Amino acid sequence: MKLIYLDIDGVLNDRPAWPKGPELQRPQCECLHRIIHRTGAKIILTSSWRAWIADGSMTLVGFSRLLQTHGVSGASVIGYLPPGPVDANERSRLIAFELASRLGVTFIVLDDLIIRLDVIEEYLIQTDGHAGLNARCVERACQLLGEQ
Repeated sequence: MKLIYLDIDGVLNDRPAWPKGPELQRPQCECLHRIIHRTGAKIILTSSWRAWIADGSMTLVGFSRLLQTHGVSGASVIGYLPPGPVDANERSRLIAFELASRLGVTFIVLDDLIIRLDVIEEYLIQTDGHAGLNARCVERACQLLGEQ
């Protein structure tokens, strides 16, 4: 199985935080679409947006549909990190804990934060939070995940 541990703000938009409210932007979503289309990867949501799933406001299928309506056809959100602080250290710890339950997976982490944890660091594709996902990130992601 191939997994994308996905942050949203600063990855699927050009803002590291959402002062005007949540937003997905088409160019960055199209980059995620290319990664999924080329690799067949599934998504584990790491973003603070995961709180909507945790509190029952949205389902995994609903979040998948949200991504699909923004150009990420084939998006399949299969899980999310437990709700909690958004800082990089806590996110790193939660990703490592989640990965421990998924032996033998190929994965990447798409995030604008600096993730410093040995098991994750080499699989981090760090975006510029003021630009989001781009073609260079797509190529690196496909290289790490492997094409279908």
